[in-house]
Order: sequence, then C-alpha cells, then structure tokens
Amino acid sequence: MLDAGGEMRRLFIHGSDDQWAGPEAIEKPLARYANTSVQVIEGPHNLVVAEAERTAALIVEYLGPPEAPHRSPT
Repeated sequence: MLDAGGEMRRLFIHGSDDQWAGPEAIEKPLARYANTSVQVIEGPHNLVVAEAERTAALIVEYLGPPEAPHRSPT
C-alpha cells in the first residue's frame, strides 16, 4: 500500500507506550520512504482517542492550517 503512494507525503504518529509495537517497529520500516515523517509522542496505542488534541495539532502542523471556506458573494 505505501509503495503505491509513490512520493506522497505521509505522517505517522505513534505512541511511545504502544503495547503492541514500540516506536522502532514503525521507524525502521518507514525509513525507506521519502517524504515520510514519524512523530513519536508520549501515549498508548490509540492516540486519536488518548491524545486527540496533540494528534490533531501534529497533523495541522504537518499539513498546514486549513484554508478558510470560499463564500459566494450574495
């Protein structure tokens, strides 16, 4: 799946206390992909629940802030 993405930018956010896979289990395999960033933050496996605000902040930092919606003139 990752190979099919080519040079697409990728961000992986991994919990330092993940009970199923330590950070090194993620960092080593992903190192071969250009434009791939791995951020390890303190937390368990399910970061989107346990550290939702921190996870969202890292995504916004990586992608940049969302653009304001374009409004049609009235």
